[in-house]
Amino acid sequence: MDFGTQVRSARQNKRMTMAELSQVVANNYHIKINQGVISRIEHNYNVSNNQLFAVADYLNIDLNRTTAYFRSGFRFRSR
Repeated sequence: MDFGTQVRSARQNKRMTMAELSQVVANNYHIKINQGVISRIEHNYNVSNNQLFAVADYLNIDLNRTTAYFRSGFRFRSR
């Protein structure tokens, strides 16, 4: 499962909208993030590491597993 799908699945399991997730992450991690960034993450587009790690941490996504996925050749899409 790619990272974006993991994020979407974890968000939906928490019954959160993208806007709700971005608000909680922004408040808890003191970073700039909005619904558009969550959408970019879920669609595997580039975002800042701070945003990516904060979302993964909040949703309890195992970054060790994710890192292995990136090493296997996965690349985020650019615009």
